[in-house]
Amino acid sequence: MNESDPFLYDVAHDFPDHLRDESRRAGRADSISFPRTEQEVCRHLELAAGRGMSVTVQGARTGIAAGGVPEGGHVISLVRMKDLGRVLTTAGGGGAIVAGPGVL
Repeated sequence: MNESDPFLYDVAHDFPDHLRDESRRAGRADSISFPRTEQEVCRHLELAAGRGMSVTVQGARTGIAAGGVPEGGHVISLVRMKDLGRVLTTAGGGGAIVAGPGVL
């Protein structure tokens, strides 16, 4: 992986957990990346599209319907998107936090 090519290619060896989710169904992937920002996600999608690769976007892989299991192509894992963003408050004292998809 480098700045011009953020994709990692030995997925089965280095990132085997990213080839399955809680469904326990196993898949395969040609490459994986771990963007940290929304802009990086866009760039990784553009790179994959330019290479004619299908893309599987993964969160925490907790689903039981195999939606996060790749069937070839590229995996974009959102686990490193840990920005807590903003805290929103309402006039009544309630609130919410806008968090990145990698925040658990």
